[in-house]
Amino acid sequence: SSSSCVLPPHHPLLFAMALRSCAADAPDGMAANASSSTTWRGVNLGGWLVLERWMAPGLFEENAPPEAGDELSLLRLGGERAGKAVERFRESFVTEEDFRWLRHVAGLNAVRLPLGFWCLAEHACGTPYLPTSVFVDRVFDWAEAYQLRVILDLHGAAGSQNGQHHSGEGGGQPRWLRGEHRATNLNVLRAWAARWGKREAFLGLGLGNEVAEPDPDEERLCDGSSPLGRLLLGACCENEAGGGRDDTGGYWDEVAAFYADAAALCRPLLRPDALLVIDTCWDACRWDDSRLQAVPGPLLLDYHHYECMGDAHPVDEHCQAEDLSDALLEKDVLAPPLVIGEFSLALQPESEGYADENWQQRFFERQSQLASQHGAGWFFWNYKIAREGWPHWSFRECVERGWIPAAASVRSHEPSENEVHENSRPAEVRLLHDSSHGLCKASSDADDVLNDVTEVYVDVNAEVATADLEKHLVQIENESSTAEEAASLQEAQRKWLPGLRCIPCVS
Repeated sequence: SSSSCVLPPHHPLLFAMALRSCAADAPDGMAANASSSTTWRGVNLGGWLVLERWMAPGLFEENAPPEAGDELSLLRLGGERAGKAVERFRESFVTEEDFRWLRHVAGLNAVRLPLGFWCLAEHACGTPYLPTSVFVDRVFDWAEAYQLRVILDLHGAAGSQNGQHHSGEGGGQPRWLRGEHRATNLNVLRAWAARWGKREAFLGLGLGNEVAEPDPDEERLCDGSSPLGRLLLGACCENEAGGGRDDTGGYWDEVAAFYADAAALCRPLLRPDALLVIDTCWDACRWDDSRLQAVPGPLLLDYHHYECMGDAHPVDEHCQAEDLSDALLEKDVLAPPLVIGEFSLALQPESEGYADENWQQRFFERQSQLASQHGAGWFFWNYKIAREGWPHWSFRECVERGWIPAAASVRSHEPSENEVHENSRPAEVRLLHDSSHGLCKASSDADDVLNDVTEVYVDVNAEVATADLEKHLVQIENESSTAEEAASLQEAQRKWLPGLRCIPCVS
């Protein structure tokens, strides 16, 4: 039978090649970090530069009236006193010592940093919000000193992407795609990319966090997309029922159009290996390859999962994390790779067995293993919180209590090659590490995934220059691949991985 080497633009093989490029372009210390693992182990630095009342109740209670439930109302109602308290909190809540601990004690390799649109002074101007860019500069300095990578996440968009308190302003509708807000959010992302996108520690840029659909009675939001966004909209808006567009599909098409516009602005300003991170909005199947076709990769999907937000079951059931497993296995195999961007050890206290000991260890191990086996890794929510009695939300306290293993043990819980192979779905394109050759192998058991491609190898050794990648590509078994197919692969690589050498897969 004939074999074809045409790869979809977001195929995991291209993601692996991006990681390879990441290792080659990084300085020595960072290169070792990037090449040693394609699994991200990290924490969120939440509740710091985007405040959340439940995570730091004292900050709100001591500096503003009770109705202050989000950062905007805290600063608006608390005035100068609240502003000074917030600055003191930010100076002390996360320091260089924390980064040393994260790397040398916890053994992590990345952090996810939630930010609000007000991060830079130019965007905070005219609002009660306080700029936070000085802290972001410190994060990159510390991350580079301790060989950690950083994802910047648009957690609080202008107009709010979900109307929730953790976006900086709660109690309303998501209006982030309305004309004025949409333009602001695009400018914000571009400015972040320009300022930090080529830092050595830069890993990725999150284009929106936990995006929510507006109330169906709200007016249409499609009033500010660019020609590129409208082009994407025209390609995606027809539904299977007969060419119409329902309200739900239309909204997510508008979100995809925003991502396409943001990528067009930001991608030229980022490191060639940088990831654009796309939130799945609580649905691992939200984005298939076709809906993100106008967003240049490499991309990383961001899925959030909290067992405490559902019904209370016995802790033994929660420790199986079946809902998380199902969500990861149901993801479109041709969609971009997925990371668990938020999860915790929290369960409802009324869950049977909650008072027992050691379920926390099993719970963490199960969730982190699923994230490593079926995705690109995990980021725990949160690194720590400024309140007592909520240890299941604090990664640091979980480690100190022995619920989460410290550095040496964390590595032992990463899945082996056999575990990854045995637990992946038959039709899933899998990335396996071949320890004897130092290669990353993409394989598939489904004929329709790669048009009968059997095996392709890509070197992921940081010591091998990108220019030498060609000699490590093993020919596919059949020699009947055409020049047209090779050109298609070259075009995909040229378009989706700027800076990576294009390698044809023909005899």
